Amino acid sequence: MPRRALITIAADGATAWLPLPAETGTRARPGLPAPAEVEDELILVVPAEAVATLPAPVLAGSRNQRRRAVLYAVEEQLAAPVESLHVALSGDERTIAVVSRRQLQDWLSMLRTAGLEPDRMVPESVLLPTPGEGVSLWIDRDRYLLRTADTVLVCAPGQLAGHLALSGQGVLRRVEVSAGSERLYGEAAAAGIDASAAQSIADPVALLAGRAQDTAVLDLLQGEHAPHRRRRNLQRRWRLAAALAAAALIGLCAHALVERWMLLHRLEAQHAQMSQLYRQVVPAAGQVPDPAAALRSRLSALAPGARADALALLAQVAPVVAASGTYILDAVEVRGDGAELTLRAGDVAALDALRRQLDALPGLSAELTAATPGVNGAEGRVRVRRAGAA
Repeated sequence: MPRRALITIAADGATAWLPLPAETGTRARPGLPAPAEVEDELILVVPAEAVATLPAPVLAGSRNQRRRAVLYAVEEQLAAPVESLHVALSGDERTIAVVSRRQLQDWLSMLRTAGLEPDRMVPESVLLPTPGEGVSLWIDRDRYLLRTADTVLVCAPGQLAGHLALSGQGVLRRVEVSAGSERLYGEAAAAGIDASAAQSIADPVALLAGRAQDTAVLDLLQGEHAPHRRRRNLQRRWRLAAALAAAALIGLCAHALVERWMLLHRLEAQHAQMSQLYRQVVPAAGQVPDPAAALRSRLSALAPGARADALALLAQVAPVVAASGTYILDAVEVRGDGAELTLRAGDVAALDALRRQLDALPGLSAELTAATPGVNGAEGRVRVRRAGAA
């Protein structure tokens, strides 16, 4: 079973965690989980006070380019130098979250000291209930969180009325109340908040956990702060791809070696067949290391000049005859300046087609000297010689 967990960090640094998926009635546990309890995914929820969420301006370029440029586009709205800030862009690119680099690094260092590595870091502000109209108020322990359609405000007890006045939103449409907040709830009611739809939340961490499991939620771990585990997974995928590529290359090499071995074996078989044919022509021959050279030499001795080129001519003709597989070669007779082939084919037209193919070969001319149709096909003789020979 997957071992996943969610950790929340409060503004004062207090931590609590909850195993995921959270069963009904499960309460958050204080502190941090043991590394062995989180092997698959760890989601860290950080306090809204530390992360500013703003509407994202429309920018050109790739997503990475827009993520880097967006911080400078909203520079006037920030109270710190942009060099000291880290920015994250939501999946729909409608919202940005800005946090201090030092604060983000402190959160990561705290977890890594405990042997934990977060896979996602989610601002608490994006997990708050989304208001339909007006302002959504969430009363959590000893603070108020006000969420409008564009931003989130956090205030302490006694500051609620002032923030409501600044928001200019009028009557609140939704109120969510966490356990142990009766005093703050009373203060909100005294401020004139319509709390008729208020809900009592037994465990705020469980509420956040349910929302944080949505992978579309804005994640602070982007760019240089991408989680180590995600990088390891990416490296693992690249290693797997490299291994598969190496296996494919080895397979190609092995295939080439096998094919080479098969060709050598076929060449040896053809060489043996040629040697056997040569012994039939020259019964007195002993060992024949190169039957083609021996036959060429013998032809040259029998008829110098004209017949010496007979094997080269046949080597040029043979691929055409063998290519279609429709011709049966019965005999080859070397005659003066060329050779005459005795063949069988399906009909006379097939023999004439072979004649045209041979006549089209560079430096050759061919003619059909005889053609006899029969019940089982046609038998013919095709004479081939060097073009221009008398």
